[in-house]
Amino acid sequence: MPCASPDPTAWTLVLLPDSQFYSESDQANELYHCMLQWITRQREAQSIRAVLHLGDHVQHPHARDQWARAHASLSLLDGELPLFCALGNHDYGQVHVADSRHTLANDYLTLHQNPATARAHLASYRAGEIQNAAYHLAAGGELWLLLVLEFGPRAKVLQWARHVLQAHPHDRAILLTHDFIDQRSSLVTPDGSSLRTREDTPNSPAHYGLSQEPGGAATGEQVWQTLVHPHDRFQFVFNGHHKPYCRSLQNELLENRSDIASGYRVDATPSGNRVHQILFNAQWAPHGGDGWLRLLRFQDHNRTVQCTTFSPWRESLDLPSQRRDPNHEFALRLAPSSRPAKNAPWFPLKPSRPS
Repeated sequence: MPCASPDPTAWTLVLLPDSQFYSESDQANELYHCMLQWITRQREAQSIRAVLHLGDHVQHPHARDQWARAHASLSLLDGELPLFCALGNHDYGQVHVADSRHTLANDYLTLHQNPATARAHLASYRAGEIQNAAYHLAAGGELWLLLVLEFGPRAKVLQWARHVLQAHPHDRAILLTHDFIDQRSSLVTPDGSSLRTREDTPNSPAHYGLSQEPGGAATGEQVWQTLVHPHDRFQFVFNGHHKPYCRSLQNELLENRSDIASGYRVDATPSGNRVHQILFNAQWAPHGGDGWLRLLRFQDHNRTVQCTTFSPWRESLDLPSQRRDPNHEFALRLAPSSRPAKNAPWFPLKPSRPS
């Protein structure tokens, strides 16, 4: 288990990768329960302040039994921790190719089912919907603006997101969405950094049916150019969706279906603000993801972030439970906030459930 820092300013953000395979059966869902139970038990010890789901809650978007399993698992966080959910291509339409923007998500993952999430909620593109929503997260003595955007955001959604940023001019921002960077591209870049997705990127939103609907479906590069790059307050972009790749002996690109997709790049905005872009998707590991989580430990008044990859399920089986290679364990530096909210409130939470 990752050790908590003695730093009194430290706090932890948890990334839940694509969980679609955990929702396919009751047996697979037990593994998902294990992950979420660990999060609630460790809330105080690790100073966990929020959980971010990277999208793809179900394998088949019309399967209500899968949505019910996803709801049952995520309900373990209700009142314990704020949960912020992106939606992925498997969460839309009638088939997993996201042939439309219709989703059952808002029948099961409502904004008000979790009081901690409801308290953090600021606005939604459409009232009551989670796929395009804005929240305030109070952590580390600051207020963070968290923007959650749909898979392949439409033009009007991106315009709405810009208005939200303008309405909260002093908050550092985080973007959560299902598609942004991929891992495949990192194998052809000189520095090994992932690239933001484009129309010709395999599995980018441009390849799905919803891209033909009014407003289109923005790729990662389009979201960067129209939303992230013009603003100086984004610190992070988080996404899932994409597959892990490795080099073959012939230097070709091959899917590595037994590993974790982990991508990273950092870029500066015109003012010099550095934006850390992180892909994390463990669904191709055994058992639908082997229980892997990504933990981001903010320390030193939000100046340092330690990223670790940990599986509470593997730990429960006395298996190696922490990935130590540089793709899965690394540190980041953030610039000090120009306007720290020293008296930012901590959202009140009830005591942890007994383990």
